[in-house]
Amino acid sequence: MAEECEGTGSNDGFPGPGLDMTHGFVHHIRKNQIKRDDYDKEVRHAKQNQRPPRRTPAPTRPRKPDMNRYMPPTNEPATGPSKKLDQNSEPATALDELVLFKLEYEDEDGDISKLLVLKDDDPHEIAAEFAQECGIHDSLVDALVYRIEQEMKKRVK
Repeated sequence: MAEECEGTGSNDGFPGPGLDMTHGFVHHIRKNQIKRDDYDKEVRHAKQNQRPPRRTPAPTRPRKPDMNRYMPPTNEPATGPSKKLDQNSEPATALDELVLFKLEYEDEDGDISKLLVLKDDDPHEIAAEFAQECGIHDSLVDALVYRIEQEMKKRVK
């Protein structure tokens, strides 16, 4: 039995059996660790030597040529059956005080007719003249009168 104790690695002065390194298993593990470290060093080195990406602006998209752009209304008198003021006789501020709103109509051909509606205009007269000038069907004149009356009520102070 004494021989069995010697082989087990007891503390009686004899070394224990330890690992048998002759098979090379630990050698392969160590070799893989070294390869992985070398690969990590190469990746870090390549990343440091790499040029930073260019920061150029993205190419601009072409604008849509057929898209209408917003144009703010101007103080020019509109062409239409509305009462026209002579610009030489009254200043532009007087025109601004009399104008309630601008009526615009686009027909099937894409032509736009404009009309300035003044405070003292009669909706029935305006609608009849505007419909005749623009070629609006007679059945729609009543709807136009109603719409002009509603807009005038909104804006009269």
